[in-house]
Amino acid sequence: MELGSVNYPAVLAAEQGWQQALINLAQARANRFADSAALFMALGGGWWNRT
Repeated sequence: MELGSVNYPAVLAAEQGWQQALINLAQARANRFADSAALFMALGGGWWNRT
């Protein structure tokens, strides 16, 4: 085997793992924003609604 050579299925598996990690990151960020919004609403919404 030459230096720097790797079989194609290993490359595809690594690429698939990378893409799945990006999807997981996007989902985690979306969950964080949704949780922040839920917390904000649970604490009473906003300060601008006071009359």
